[in-house]
This record gives sequence, structure tokens and C-alpha cells, in this order.
Amino acid sequence: MHRINQRIIVCIGTLMAVPSATLAFCLPPQPPAPTSEALAREFEQEFRQDFEGYFRDANAYYRCMEQEHTRVGIEVEETARRYNRFLTDAEKWRGE
Repeated sequence: MHRINQRIIVCIGTLMAVPSATLAFCLPPQPPAPTSEALAREFEQEFRQDFEGYFRDANAYYRCMEQEHTRVGIEVEETARRYNRFLTDAEKWRGE
């Protein structure tokens, strides 16, 4: 259940990371909890799936963060252009 909820949130974060006016939410992956050798041996397949899921989620997190970095860079450039236009217009309003 925990792994399913985490995947849903990661998918939502990834979808929200595309350049747009929305705020991206990149959820960092949660590593598998440490365990005893006896439990690891008994539930080997489950632990293998947990580790593989963690690495898959970590890759999705990295992609989300990269996309958000790109989105913010574009947003900053656009905001700087708007600010420059504002400063130019403000000079005109004051008759400078």
C-alpha cells in the first residue's frame, strides 16, 4: 500500500513539473527500511522489489527535479523581461 501511494504521488509530481503556471511537487523517494538478515532471507523477493522500486522512484525524482529546474529558469527569464518592460514603462510614465 505504501509503495502504491508513493508511486501515485511521484506521478502527480512528475506531471506537474512540465513548464506551466503550476507549482511542481517532486516527492523524494523513501529508501527501504533496514531489516534483519532473517527477515531479508524470508522475504527476499519483497525486499528486492522494494529496492528496485526505490531506485525507479529515485530516477523519477531526479527527472522531476531537472524539469522543475528548467521550468524555474524559464520563469525567471520571462519575469526578468517583464520587469525590464515595467522599468522602461515606469520611466515613460515619469517623463524621463
